[in-house]
Amino acid sequence: MKIQIEHDPDCEAPWADDSDVFMVTSRNRYFDPTPKEWASYQAGGLSTGKRFIVRDSVRYYTFPLYAYIHSGVRLSLGNFHGRLPQGHAEFDSGLIGFVLVKAGTYAKGHMRKGVESYVETCNSYLAGDVWYYAIVDDEGNVLDSCGGFIGREAVEAEAAEMLKYWEARYGG
Repeated sequence: MKIQIEHDPDCEAPWADDSDVFMVTSRNRYFDPTPKEWASYQAGGLSTGKRFIVRDSVRYYTFPLYAYIHSGVRLSLGNFHGRLPQGHAEFDSGLIGFVLVKAGTYAKGHMRKGVESYVETCNSYLAGDVWYYAIVDDEGNVLDSCGGFIGREAVEAEAAEMLKYWEARYGG
């Protein structure tokens, strides 16, 4: 038995289903993660001066979201000025929108780290760091497979666990 790990062209975007943490961005040609029900906020319904908004009696905390768009898209909670050696940051980056977090999503004192992790997951997805694995027997038959992993380490860890399972079940 062996593990096969390959790029997953059908991986769902990390912002596809989450209603507790999501992005509201300006309309652009690179990507649009804004949930449909928040589209009215794309034309300036949020501002950097607000720490939270209330919609339908629910509080959402806001974090400014910056994008560096040059041969790809890279997101950050801070601007890119002075962070890139090429000097492109001043021309190819800027405020693109906000990350909104529903109150109570993260434990007290952990919200910023949670949002940073979310942004890094989005960056991995945008960079194409998306994978699936297959457990294949000696004849080439697929015994198990799973996709939608963002980050190579995640798919390798899961595939290794599943290989142990199949080896124990069939005597590897």
